[in-house]
Amino acid sequence: MSTSPDPTPSDSPHSKTSAWQVLGHALHLFAVLAGLKLGFDFSKSEYEVRVKYRTEKMLSDGLIEETRNILTSGFEQWAPLRSVGYRETVCYLRENKNRNWLSEAVSQSTMKLIKKQKTWFKRDGTVLWSKHDGHLQQFLGPA
Repeated sequence: MSTSPDPTPSDSPHSKTSAWQVLGHALHLFAVLAGLKLGFDFSKSEYEVRVKYRTEKMLSDGLIEETRNILTSGFEQWAPLRSVGYRETVCYLRENKNRNWLSEAVSQSTMKLIKKQKTWFKRDGTVLWSKHDGHLQQFLGPA
């Protein structure tokens, strides 16, 4: 039985040992980054633009129909219906409000939630805060 030489010498950066080391370093980096807390601070007007966009997207993607189906399926007491977005949509459906009212109500509730979350996270000294700049746009999506 002949053994052919290993095509990658042990001192090669492409050897099996090196591959395991690279994987180990990658896993270590992931573990470190997974525990990293980043906070991106936007101005109030930037939050308002993003919230308005997100609210309109949720509505056009079927939030009203989804909520109506949940209610007609007998889940009126389902806890998630008390969360931002669903809560206002339930009110919209039950009280025959108009769609503009719904959009404004969801946006206002979301802005209140953002304020609460920012206050809570600002107390956490382990969060690394960064001012929003144009470079984040590629990760955060359209405003």
